[in-house]
Amino acid sequence: MLDIQQQIINYNKTARSIQPQYIVIHDTGDAGASAQNEHDYFSGGDRQASADFFVDTNNIIQIIDTDSYYSWHCGDGHGAYGISNANSLGIEMCIGTNGLPTEATISNTIDLVKCLMNKYNISIDNVVRHYDASRKSCPNSFMANDWQKWTEFKERLKQADTVLGWNKNDTGYWYCTDVANKYYYKDSWQCIESKWYSFDSDGYARHDCWIQDGGKYYYLNSDCRMAIGWIKYNDKYYYLNKDGSMATGWILDNGKSYLLYSDGSMAHDCQMYGYSFSSDGCASKL
Repeated sequence: MLDIQQQIINYNKTARSIQPQYIVIHDTGDAGASAQNEHDYFSGGDRQASADFFVDTNNIIQIIDTDSYYSWHCGDGHGAYGISNANSLGIEMCIGTNGLPTEATISNTIDLVKCLMNKYNISIDNVVRHYDASRKSCPNSFMANDWQKWTEFKERLKQADTVLGWNKNDTGYWYCTDVANKYYYKDSWQCIESKWYSFDSDGYARHDCWIQDGGKYYYLNSDCRMAIGWIKYNDKYYYLNKDGSMATGWILDNGKSYLLYSDGSMAHDCQMYGYSFSSDGCASKL
């Protein structure tokens, strides 16, 4: 993928209050103009319109800080179809003198879309045309033969859906180790960026669950990482050792003593074995 060149402008943007949910594809309609030409135009004053990215054969130029602001690229639809400036990102494909984007421009756009899908957790179903937001004939260069080029664009995006590393679909998260051969972790523990994850037999990272392995119990958090330290589960507290295994019996944490039952849950609001256990589980000798 080409580097994203950040050339942020000072015009025609609004503070973002929600994360982008859609990616809207346009073409510029400006035959022969490059991404840099488009940036220079929109940076030159109040144009009453903008986009977040311009893409051509050799460049991807970002003109709006998409984490903090949204551009004015599909406001003509007034949100009537559920897609608005406020909940979307706008990508403009530059077109040649023949009115069409080059193959390289389309490929660069697909790369950018995939990058933004991963960054903002946007599904492929929410990659749409300007037409879908307002019924404007845009991207006009994709309209011929009942939007044939748009259909091809979406198909290519689906094929490009797998990236090296973490991927997500409707079932969950999985980790690809070889894009060309579609190799991925499965039925194993893996340490990724110093964090441990457990993958099931289908290759999905386990989450929000206990698993038993080698006679020990482990908990996988909602972010799929193996839990370490205190967790709350079904209104009970548990302690996971540094190796992730569930602790039982007496433990010492930050200089305080706690008692964990045989099921791992923490004793609290009770007295036993000559100790009083407070509401937070801390033990004190009677």
